[in-house]
Amino acid sequence: MKARLTTFEEYRDNIAEYKARGGAAKGLSTGWYALDEFAMLKKGLLNVVTGSPSSGKSELLDQLMLQTIALHDWHWTVFSPENWPIENHFQKLAEKWEGRPLFGWPDMPGLDSTNIALTISDLSQNIHFIDPPEDDLTIEPILEALRESVREHKTDAFILDPWNELEHNRPHNMSETEYIGQALTKLRNFARRNNVDVFLVAHPTKLQKDDDGNYPVPTPYDISGSSNWFNKADMCWSVWRNYTANDGVVQVHIQKVRNKNLGQLGMAQLFWHRATGLFLDERVGNDKLNGHAIKLRVQ
Repeated sequence: MKARLTTFEEYRDNIAEYKARGGAAKGLSTGWYALDEFAMLKKGLLNVVTGSPSSGKSELLDQLMLQTIALHDWHWTVFSPENWPIENHFQKLAEKWEGRPLFGWPDMPGLDSTNIALTISDLSQNIHFIDPPEDDLTIEPILEALRESVREHKTDAFILDPWNELEHNRPHNMSETEYIGQALTKLRNFARRNNVDVFLVAHPTKLQKDDDGNYPVPTPYDISGSSNWFNKADMCWSVWRNYTANDGVVQVHIQKVRNKNLGQLGMAQLFWHRATGLFLDERVGNDKLNGHAIKLRVQ
């Protein structure tokens, strides 16, 4: 297909509408008021998510997904071998959705069969999982399944977690930097053309702990391959926690925001509730957790 030339004149009405609605506005809420100060959501972006080992990257994205379902009725497609088997992933999602542990906890009853059945029904309306061929874990069949999900289920957002689990058939005459650059460009173009918010999780290379036993806050430059992890992303997230304190505090660092209307560089502090896996804006004990189930936010 031949490229064409255009001018602002062709987009006069679009520009007037853009001005009338306040530009790109602030996007949509993440569901955390602490995080909304630094990052808000908009379809059509490529988000690169990294973090220190066992910091909660996957679980944070799980909750983000559930909160957008409850607040914005977003539909998600997920490829997450990090969370396999799917029964394990269901437990993590169900506990956040219901605000209660699956198997019970001191002073907290577990989910019964009715809760489980309702959660399966609730989440199946908005989440589809990609189950790729066993002999092909490359990006191509995953993107093909994603295209189908966009057509059939009106997907709003996609999680690939993690990049490191994919098989990468890089041509012998192509450098790793070139390969990653091309792959990220393909994902970013897919996001823009299909109006899908893409979240790509990539683990950093081996980090060195400091004298206190903690890892530094990683950046996209710590991901193996190239600086394209930072350069190609529209937004960069890094999740970090203090291992020695073990106090449930989780920091979400926003390290790049291409569109200034959607956020700014900075750090949001959240509190992880162990029994339910919920990340909360404030520390809450088991006895005061009632009302924090994500399903209660459904409009």
